[in-house]
Amino acid sequence: MEETIRDGDVLLIDTSINRIKDNAIYIVVYGDMVLVKRVHGRLNGSLQLISDNPRYPPEEVTSAEVDQLNIAGRVMWFGRTI
Repeated sequence: MEETIRDGDVLLIDTSINRIKDNAIYIVVYGDMVLVKRVHGRLNGSLQLISDNPRYPPEEVTSAEVDQLNIAGRVMWFGRTI
């Protein structure tokens, strides 16, 4: 999520949020991977996982694959040292 969230930043996560409620930044767990991504719900039931880092293109999660994702929380705040 470089440009917005950088390596070493401190994140405040609301872990009571375990489903997509809006197009925000979430902690997504898929198998052994833990990802910080913007998650956009699509009308067809799929999700788009978006990184603010232009090096990583958006990933499409089909409606059939959505159940394999675990939403571990929503990023509510981040901070960094100067």
